[in-house]
Amino acid sequence: MGNFDDVAYKGLNLTTMIVIVLVILKVHGLTSLSWLWVFSPWWIGPLAFFIIVFVLMVVLFFIDTKNKKNK
Repeated sequence: MGNFDDVAYKGLNLTTMIVIVLVILKVHGLTSLSWLWVFSPWWIGPLAFFIIVFVLMVVLFFIDTKNKKNK
């Protein structure tokens, strides 16, 4: 059999399918969502990731600053 490491996924993921459905609904006037929310499945995930990373960096900075101050 073949090596599974060389297999690339070809197709649409769930996020892209949701965006396609929302765009079709928006273009046909079947939803009152703004375009911002139609494309939100593409930007909410990365935005949440960057917010979590930023919060973790701030928390780690304050922990490190507190540890250096106590020494």
